Amino acid sequence: MEILCESLNILRLRAEITPEMTDMVTNMNCFDTSRDADGDTLLHIAIISYQPGIAMSIISKYRFTAYLSVQNNLFQSALHLSVLTNQVEVCRMLIEAGAELESRDKDGNTALLIACRDGLLPVVQCLLGSVRHFENSSSTRNFNRKIQDLSIRNYLGYSNLHMAAMNGHLDIMALLIENGADINITEGKTGRTILHNACAVGDIHLVKTLLRYKICDINARAYDDYTPFDLARARGHDNVCTALAVAGANQSNSYMDIE
Repeated sequence: MEILCESLNILRLRAEITPEMTDMVTNMNCFDTSRDADGDTLLHIAIISYQPGIAMSIISKYRFTAYLSVQNNLFQSALHLSVLTNQVEVCRMLIEAGAELESRDKDGNTALLIACRDGLLPVVQCLLGSVRHFENSSSTRNFNRKIQDLSIRNYLGYSNLHMAAMNGHLDIMALLIENGADINITEGKTGRTILHNACAVGDIHLVKTLLRYKICDINARAYDDYTPFDLARARGHDNVCTALAVAGANQSNSYMDIE
């Protein structure tokens, strides 16, 4: 434990990798149980302190072990932290070394959900991409990375597509759809698709982008039975209503009071 505390202090005080720090990483053998008050391991601290060299040394030493997926008091894993700090190479090495892809933080977000929310296209590409074979000194471990479940929702009910679309990251939205995400996936709490939400706020650019996908259900009904056209009309977004009508949306004549 004293070794861990000394290592954490060095990480917090230094911006460069020192020979002493490298030796500590090489010699430490208590990663599985040693945490600080926040539940962070040395790997977590190396990542949030922007010490990729140290982080990669630890990852290399503990590849294909449960240590790489340990979560802190906020239920953040090393993969979560590499995404939050936008460190693509650390993220890639964690994936290659077998880190759990679908761990959830305290809000139910996976690393991919966070990357979609924050518009980190290179990170999303890394998380969706194929993993190269990873070799170690004793053996070659060839494996196919677990395919990410793109339908996972966080505790607010938002999917990866919702996170990307609602924050205006259309490049990520397109990449998700290209990789098999369901364009008609609904929010867990409201049953709204990303087209519903775009129509509700009058985002004509996003609406037109979505309408280019033939598989987009323009008449999808949310849990309250409202369609995208219903929401656009109730909010007074005439240009959106026109675009939907041209695309063949059904038009109801019933009056609705939508908050």
